Amino acid sequence: MAGPARRGVTRRTFLGTATAGTVAAIAARGKAPAIAQTKPTVLKWAHVYEVAEAYHTEALWAAEEIKKRTDGKYEIQVFPASQLGSASFQPANRLGRSAAYA
Repeated sequence: MAGPARRGVTRRTFLGTATAGTVAAIAARGKAPAIAQTKPTVLKWAHVYEVAEAYHTEALWAAEEIKKRTDGKYEIQVFPASQLGSASFQPANRLGRSAAYA
């Protein structure tokens, strides 16, 4: 003989309904969950060259390429002509090291 039919909510039906409800709610809002909407990591790239110099134009190109190739995960702000201060005020240079190794 077969046992009595189970009635009520099982783990499988509960999880299936909860998942479908979550997907429907996200679709109705038209947005991804907050955890998927991460802000880009912003990096500052400062240099001493003037805006007209090739170094600066290539820095802008590189910043745009990095943003594009990382799908916006990284954003690089380029600051030319010592806008953030002269090199002598940067801690790594006071220690006699390159900023890349600070």
